[in-house]
Amino acid sequence: MATTISINLLKNRYTLSEKEYLRERKIFFYVIVASAVLAVITVAISFWQLVLTRRVSGLEQKIAEDTEQLAMLTEASAKQIYLKSRLKYISSFLEGRSVAREAIQHVFSLSIPGISVTSTTFSSDTEMLVQVSSDNASTLGEAIKYFSEDTRFFLQAVSRGISRTEDGSYRMELVLTVPKETDGTS
Repeated sequence: MATTISINLLKNRYTLSEKEYLRERKIFFYVIVASAVLAVITVAISFWQLVLTRRVSGLEQKIAEDTEQLAMLTEASAKQIYLKSRLKYISSFLEGRSVAREAIQHVFSLSIPGISVTSTTFSSDTEMLVQVSSDNASTLGEAIKYFSEDTRFFLQAVSRGISRTEDGSYRMELVLTVPKETDGTS
């Protein structure tokens, strides 16, 4: 008789022992816990990145605003420096011309009735030409007296002559000597 040999071509199913089952279950638990922790860390990092992105965006916006404000302040500062230099230049010019200003002030403050100042010019730093007119020749002497004695500002008042105009008034040209400018450096 023939003996039959049976060959099982199907793979045998591996059966786990209880110890192996508990070990695989423990590994599965650790994998689940590790995955959960990894998911929480990923969410936390994403949230922190969002917070930092917003902070950086806010800082960039503030930096842009401050840069713009600084540019405006720099421009204003430059304008102030320019204005200050211009005012200093004007002040030094006016301080250097204080004697001339005072001389003009004395000339135009002439208040003798019937006499008027018709023109003034500076022929040099120390000489001023003044033309006065009057209806009466005798009042012109009062003008010379005013410029030489009454004001006590002009060093000398010299008449270049008196002329009569077509309308009957008298005109006199005076040369007034003005004190020299002092530069303030003693």
